[in-house]
Parts: sequence; C-alpha cells; structure tokens
Amino acid sequence: MTLSEFCTRYGLSDEILTKLTKNGYTRTQTLRFVQTDDLNTIGFMLGEVAEMKDAVEQWTLPSLQ
Repeated sequence: MTLSEFCTRYGLSDEILTKLTKNGYTRTQTLRFVQTDDLNTIGFMLGEVAEMKDAVEQWTLPSLQ
C-alpha cells in the first residue's frame, strides 16, 4: 500500500502525508519502526503523533472479522 493510500484509509491528513514523504518515508512497511521521537523531530504536533500511532496500530493488528 502506498503512503497516500495508508493516510486515506486511516484518516490521516495531507499534512501528515507531506511530513512523511518530505522526510524520506516511501513505504508503509517502514512505519512500524518509527518512534515518537522521530515524529517529533520531523515536526509532528502532539495530535498528529497520536493519530499516527493509532493508524499504525490499526494497520498492524489482525482483523477481528
């Protein structure tokens, strides 16, 4: 899945997508390795950090369907 698709699927803003791509993130596979300090370093606001953590958690947890 592209970062754009990921952001759309999990309701992340265009600002979050822009911050990720401007800082070299190109694949969703790498997102599970991103630390809170990394997000702070690239300019994420507190709410954006929380949204990102929630999206990655939803994406990595198995579906209960």
